[in-house]
Amino acid sequence: MRFKVKIRRIFYVFILIGLACTTKDGIQFEDQHAQLWIVSLGADSARIFLDYQDTGFLTPYLIEDLALGKHVVHLFHGGFRSNPDSVVVLLEEVKTDTVSIELVPAVNGNLSVNSSPDSARVIINKLEFGYTPIYIEGLPVGMYPLEIIKSGFSVRSDTIEILENDHLQLVYQLEEYISRFVLLEHFSNTSCPPCPTSDEIVNDLAESYGPSILVVLGYHANYPSPSDPMYLAARAANDSRIQFYLPQSLPRAFVDGLLVLDPLSAMSYQNLIESQLIKDTLLIIAFQELNWTDTLMKGKMQIKALQSISSDHRLFIALIEDEIHYNTPPGSNGQTHFDAVLRAFYPDGNGITISLAAQETETINFEISLSTEWGHDVTVIAFVQNVLTKAVLQSGWTRYPEF
Repeated sequence: MRFKVKIRRIFYVFILIGLACTTKDGIQFEDQHAQLWIVSLGADSARIFLDYQDTGFLTPYLIEDLALGKHVVHLFHGGFRSNPDSVVVLLEEVKTDTVSIELVPAVNGNLSVNSSPDSARVIINKLEFGYTPIYIEGLPVGMYPLEIIKSGFSVRSDTIEILENDHLQLVYQLEEYISRFVLLEHFSNTSCPPCPTSDEIVNDLAESYGPSILVVLGYHANYPSPSDPMYLAARAANDSRIQFYLPQSLPRAFVDGLLVLDPLSAMSYQNLIESQLIKDTLLIIAFQELNWTDTLMKGKMQIKALQSISSDHRLFIALIEDEIHYNTPPGSNGQTHFDAVLRAFYPDGNGITISLAAQETETINFEISLSTEWGHDVTVIAFVQNVLTKAVLQSGWTRYPEF
């Protein structure tokens, strides 16, 4: 559920290649991207924030496949202050640009942030540093705006002051908030020619709406290619949603269970998303706990009905891998980067029957087996859906930051 870019340390000369994609109408177009080489002067291994999101990588690094247009670069290194604080770069051509930011030693202090429940996003001065509980060493002294954000809970906003050689320790009690999330489910396949186009539209929507509004869940079908590795890795889970929706062609997408008439048109998605956002919130999904071992993730959540919920509804709990990247395309459509990929359902793709009276609350404990073949960024998504009408009443998500 986070903004991702493909990044590699540069040891050789890069050659830009325009990748051609084909829509369902047979129209060819070139995907225009640039590369951005980010360097820190004075000290290496600074955290790179691109468009206020932590990329998870350190300087010096080359960011590849970056969309043309305006981007904002920040760096953070404990014990240093960036000069300038940020750099705005305008990418107008398919080429490699360079951004250099000087790191100057600075008087600093330390910060610890915890919350109940935990796994809340910590945003300092608009930069997302991670999830609670978190310890940040070497923040330059000064005043900073702080936000604590977790799905299903009110946003906590604060202004903090970091003092020299001080350790500021903060604990926040988060309050449940009745918010409306919209679920976007989409089907693709690594050998489906127009699927890269729809995937890019979905990724753009996820970034523009943000995770506090739009929850994205990606499925992979066994056609046109039965050897799609993301289908094979979660065959039963993917099959359960294929059998539920019976998509007749790919790409296919659903917003809160409603069919997106043209999955190659961003407006088709937006119209449905906006229409769902104005609907009343009928229940609350609140994650309470999330823990993991090398092979197992365990969690607890509560479902609270604001009006009666019939037994035609199911609670679905899914585990997704936030992004998967292949060095070479795993299918014939040329796509190498995939986001929000389904890995498993708990207990399976049939879901858990939910039947609640108005104001009744049910606690659900869940556990999902983890594979060593998965990446480190995984998210748990939950949604309640009427299995007869396919209407999704509510959705939500949480993630364990250190898995």
